[in-house]
Amino acid sequence: MDKLEKRCSLGEFSDDYGNKYIYVLNRDYNDEKEFTIKLNEGYKIYEVSKTDGNQGKIADNVTSLTVKLAPGDASLYRVDNSDSEEYTITYICED
Repeated sequence: MDKLEKRCSLGEFSDDYGNKYIYVLNRDYNDEKEFTIKLNEGYKIYEVSKTDGNQGKIADNVTSLTVKLAPGDASLYRVDNSDSEEYTITYICED
């Protein structure tokens, strides 16, 4: 991955099922920022809802992800290989 843009933090995660995620954070608490994250190959991108965790596809076969974030805000995205079948994920929390 190339050098990140100023005031951007990036996290890469995976869940127990091997799904990959990117977490993008705007570390500027005063100004809205737009960041472009370069990816090493074409991916399908799903945005994870901040309110209910639902995942909706926002891009198909892209090599970069552009994110506009309010001051101090963050977003979570699932990334899948561009040739993978589309599917949705529902997480159930167990006690």
